[in-house]
Amino acid sequence: MVEESGGTRVKLTHSGLADREICDSHEKGWTHYLSRLAIAAAGGDPGPDKM
Repeated sequence: MVEESGGTRVKLTHSGLADREICDSHEKGWTHYLSRLAIAAAGGDPGPDKM
């Protein structure tokens, strides 16, 4: 974690995945759930999860 003006930056690294197909699947999941987390962190409601 790195302190920044107005907050903290968190860098996540997901490693050790077996192949490109699995990497692509995990990237889709991380993108989906991190965008939902950003909405919730800002005080919003991301709504029902459809994934």
